[in-house]
Amino acid sequence: MFLTLLYFTYYGVACVAITPNLMVAAILSGAFYGLMNLFAGFVIPQPEFPGWWIWVRQPTCFLLISITIPLRQLS
Repeated sequence: MFLTLLYFTYYGVACVAITPNLMVAAILSGAFYGLMNLFAGFVIPQPEFPGWWIWVRQPTCFLLISITIPLRQLS
């Protein structure tokens, strides 16, 4: 867990250092974190999810829904 925290922190620092401004760094970081979550297995379709891991899927879905609903209401 500690190494994961260091990895994402240092990635953010490096991204801010090599991009021309903070807005470009935020866009690149958002895309990178989204791809990392997608390919790390956090967003798995319901039919492909193992039955004994359903306790992990439900909080993840509720978390993603609770993040996206306020964003939809803003636009």
